[in-house]
Formats: sequence, C-alpha cells, structure tokens
Amino acid sequence: MRIQIVKWVSIIGLLSAVLFWNSVATFQLALNLFVCMAAVVVTLQAFQAKKSAWVGAFGLIALLFGAFAVAALGNPEQPAIWLGGWFGILLVVASGATFTMSLTSLKPVQLRSMPSITDRNPGSLAL
Repeated sequence: MRIQIVKWVSIIGLLSAVLFWNSVATFQLALNLFVCMAAVVVTLQAFQAKKSAWVGAFGLIALLFGAFAVAALGNPEQPAIWLGGWFGILLVVASGATFTMSLTSLKPVQLRSMPSITDRNPGSLAL
C-alpha cells in the first residue's frame, strides 16, 4: 500500500511539472529528489517481484533524475544539467507514464504468515 502511495504522489508531481512547465525551475530540485527516491523504491519492488524489465526502467529513471538532482545541488544558481526543453518534458512524460503503468503491472508481494505449531495450514497467506 505504501508503494502505491509513493507511485501516486510521483505521478501527481510529474503531472504538475508538465502542467506548470514554465515555472518548473522553482521546484526542480524537490521534484528530482522525490522522483529519484520513488524510482529507487519501485526498483526494489520490481527486483523483489523478479521483473527485470521494470528494474531496468526504474533504475534508469532513478539514475537520470538523480543526476539532475546532483547537478542542481552542486550549483543551485545554474545547474550543469537542467530539466528543460523538449528532452526534459519528454523525460517527465515518459517517467509519469512508466509510474502509471507500474500501478497495474507491479502488484505488492503478499507475505506468508508466521508458521505456528498449532496451525493446520502452515504458511497460509497473511490477512
């Protein structure tokens, strides 16, 4: 459930970046940091689910947005890599679409309940 919330917040942040593209420079660092962290969380979820294509996709998103965040942290006045122009909007739209598709494709893995010595069905699914 928590990972679904992280995905939804990322989608909302990326959608707001597209809608307010002219003023994206004011919240670019926060957007880059959050999308990078969210992509790392979803990468771990995909790794646990053994979905290698999703691991690669979200690993690339984390790498790109992480590079943008590090560049903005290095020089806040004029970052070396700036999320702008046609490449930036394409990256934001593609990342938002990837997070949206992962909502249905990457379901959380249900954990097994603790085994009990009195349980007739050991290893049944937890509630």
